Amino acid sequence: MEPPQPKKRTKYPPKVSFYQELENTDRIRGAILHTFAQEEFRNLSQFLNAAAMKEVERLEQKYNDGKPFPPVKARELPQARRSMGWSLTPRPDGRVSYGPLFILWRV
Repeated sequence: MEPPQPKKRTKYPPKVSFYQELENTDRIRGAILHTFAQEEFRNLSQFLNAAAMKEVERLEQKYNDGKPFPPVKARELPQARRSMGWSLTPRPDGRVSYGPLFILWRV
């Protein structure tokens, strides 16, 4: 068995996309442009990554004892609304997870 190969480094991280109201996107761009000299953000990607990671860290602190949640790959995140087979599920350790209605936690 061969040891795992290190991941190839690319110039840019993988691109992700999401839906957002155009007015919000324009507002974000305005904040970046008008604070360019005072803040660390030079582009939309830097700004959105920093904002998203700040929120992720807040959620990890609040719901997962400050530890990272298990990673979820692309297309593993539910694409449907909550009412279409997904629900908040209490776990044996007292935390709550969002997942398919048919998940049973091992005790």
